[in-house]
Amino acid sequence: MAETARQESLGEVRASNRGALDLLADAVQLRTLLDRLTPAAFTEPTGFKGWTANDILRHLLRGNEAARLSITDPQALEAMMRGARDLSAEERRAREQAFANHAAGPVLVDAWFDNLARTVDLFLTVDLAERVPWAGVSMSARSLLSARLMEQWAHGQAIYDLVGVDRCETDGIEAVAILGVNTFSFTFRNRGMLLPERAPQVRLAAPSGTEWVFHADNQDDVVSGSAVEFCRVITQVRNIADTGLSVTGAVAQDWMAIAQCFAGPPHLPPAPGERVAAARLRTDLLSEPEGPSAA
Repeated sequence: MAETARQESLGEVRASNRGALDLLADAVQLRTLLDRLTPAAFTEPTGFKGWTANDILRHLLRGNEAARLSITDPQALEAMMRGARDLSAEERRAREQAFANHAAGPVLVDAWFDNLARTVDLFLTVDLAERVPWAGVSMSARSLLSARLMEQWAHGQAIYDLVGVDRCETDGIEAVAILGVNTFSFTFRNRGMLLPERAPQVRLAAPSGTEWVFHADNQDDVVSGSAVEFCRVITQVRNIADTGLSVTGAVAQDWMAIAQCFAGPPHLPPAPGERVAAARLRTDLLSEPEGPSAA
């Protein structure tokens, strides 16, 4: 009876844990693109700080392993993260390369995806309300899962942009949008700026056509438009000027100019026109010329 109850409880956790399945679905789509890349494509600088696809995958691999340790072995997580804040960007990338055993190309894709699958399996078994350690603080497992999806989705975009391939967006990005809305205060406090009294209304059109609305009572400051474009702005994948989002009100305009939904010190968004998709399909970087059209 006890085992039956445990299995029923686990089934309830799985049924309520769509976020883990969204993380996996996004990874499967990204892997489909990665499996088409030529060897040269893995070392081609992307629009994200000149990182290559290899750099991005190593970063995601280490981040996913850190998330797993947060749930299974907090002491090992602490050892992994010790001194990380004092490292330069180059030192961080070197550490991530070493963590991946200097793997690159298809071998690295396999390592990243295998680890991602184990991470998803783990999230499917935990209570998402459980508090877990992360970067010196604690957060819910649900927030940690959202952060993993956000990071994978945002960094993956640099690879889609590089080759000029359209991503098939789904409502799975809702967790990213919610993270963006919830980090409104963080964006200002992280910069030592005065926190506005009210968060703007955010009204978004999801990929399915569903409307997502947050803080509907604020009619003075409003951000509205594509949920995909909103997520690109709050993850700093795009400058607000390179989107079709409508932004009204001084507070909303100030927020969208510096929005940052990821942890760490303040980062400036890309300059207008700096982060864009390739104007045409980069067939020189793809092993198969056939595929989705340029973004």
